[in-house]
Amino acid sequence: MIRAYIRERIDGTVPLGTVFWRDMMLVGTVLAVASAAAALAVFASDAPTALGVLVFLSPLPYNVLVTMGVWKAADQTTPVWRDLARTAALLWMIAATIL
Repeated sequence: MIRAYIRERIDGTVPLGTVFWRDMMLVGTVLAVASAAAALAVFASDAPTALGVLVFLSPLPYNVLVTMGVWKAADQTTPVWRDLARTAALLWMIAATIL
């Protein structure tokens, strides 16, 4: 199931609306906010700083996957939507990484 989820995004077979709005904007944003909150808790405790950084960056593989998914799914749309989706995905990736 997880393997199929990953493969579909890498292949670009998921509709752009699904991978953009559900996978990236909803799930990805929730993961980024949750990891940032958890990292703050780790930083506030006596845990090593490296652990906090690891927790903060933990959604990065998912973020890369859905950004790639948006990029590939955008190939199936008009040039305007393709460019908008790709630009939004890159901006979201940057924002989600440095949140």
